Amino acid sequence: RVRLAVVKPLLFAVLALLLACPLMAGNLLENPSFELPSGSVGTQIYGPIPGWTSSAVFPDHSFEFWGGSAYDGDQFLELEVDAPTTISQDLTGLVPGATYDFSMAIRTRGITGFITSYYDVSFNGDPVGSFETDNQDWEVVTAQFIADSSSGTLSIAGHSTYPSFGCFLDMVDLEGPTGGGGAVP
Repeated sequence: RVRLAVVKPLLFAVLALLLACPLMAGNLLENPSFELPSGSVGTQIYGPIPGWTSSAVFPDHSFEFWGGSAYDGDQFLELEVDAPTTISQDLTGLVPGATYDFSMAIRTRGITGFITSYYDVSFNGDPVGSFETDNQDWEVVTAQFIADSSSGTLSIAGHSTYPSFGCFLDMVDLEGPTGGGGAVP
């Protein structure tokens, strides 16, 4: 039997430690690995999907999902369904002045060394990073940005040197805030 006199100080110590350490928010994006809608075997084209909007020409064909060999989960996305494509997600609850960490897994659909895929990432229209790959193996690219307001739009534009072979994308991650605005409660 444990005496309350021993448990009480221990509980206060654990509580004090928890309050002193900020909690991390984790990935702030909805559907970051493009697992919804689920069930892609081979290639499937969908209209709107949870969390993301697309600039694709035809709304019912705005997202091209691929099954198998995903970086994370069971499926991944190809940008450039009908033409160079931008996908976006609106964010709220950001801390102005705080730094956010961005990453995504990319690879080209084409032949290594022959077709290059290009990705431009922006937040509220301001560039976050530009990336390119001519590799058929997944690679993770990273960037940081400082939020200029409590809400905004994260956008990823993609195109390749051979338009019918788009840019593969998986596990988009946005975490923060760090610095400037403190931690997410």
